[in-house]
Amino acid sequence: DDGGVAVLLVSDVSKALDTALLLSELPSMQLFAHRSIHQTSLTLQKKGHGLPTLKRWNPKGRGPRVVLWPLSANTAIDLSEQPAASSTILVSGRASDPESLAASGADEGIAWSHHADHPELAQYIEGTGASQVYLTHSVDQGAALAKRLPGLRIEAIGPPEQLSLF
Repeated sequence: DDGGVAVLLVSDVSKALDTALLLSELPSMQLFAHRSIHQTSLTLQKKGHGLPTLKRWNPKGRGPRVVLWPLSANTAIDLSEQPAASSTILVSGRASDPESLAASGADEGIAWSHHADHPELAQYIEGTGASQVYLTHSVDQGAALAKRLPGLRIEAIGPPEQLSLF
């Protein structure tokens, strides 16, 4: 029975590996990956990290398969010769945004952000004892953190800005 291919578009390699860990717990799950994800997995396995075995994607395979594919890959995965039951799913915090979902070309979306929410982030920062924090994302996040952690110096940075090294 060739149930098709489920392509999971992931925003980065770490999300791909987290997804692979979750899916590896399902019985008889065939996990495949884009070469960059496959290579990272092999490298981490050699260093002793307990990751599931990911096979490098081969479109000629048969049977139901899950393929982890980076959203940023220069080449889209071609499902034209795969069974009609094949689909593409965006796994990202952006999956809840209809425009982002449409732009990705995915059929479905799973909203899964790898960013901490405000309470988690505030708790983490407080636990480190940091007195100054540099944010690489939303300025709004900085305002929310300032309310939760008075006295913390917060600076939002992003392209084209860079931390001064000297």
